[in-house]
Amino acid sequence: MQAQAVDRATQGKEGVFMPMLCVCCLGCIGAAINRGKIRESFSINGGFVNDCMIWWFCGPCAATQEYREVRKRTNK
Repeated sequence: MQAQAVDRATQGKEGVFMPMLCVCCLGCIGAAINRGKIRESFSINGGFVNDCMIWWFCGPCAATQEYREVRKRTNK
């Protein structure tokens, strides 16, 4: 779900393979990197440490939040 959100947020520049690989290899750090890409695409305030902690404590909630935010902002 997060890989699809990153792909939509970056308008297809990332694809789904690299974000998925990032999470699989780096865990919550990779997920925080992906979350940062989404925040950067839509100029949302936040930081890496906060993103990492959100993914560490509640990954499913973070993935759902990211997916819904991207869907809302891209109208897809």
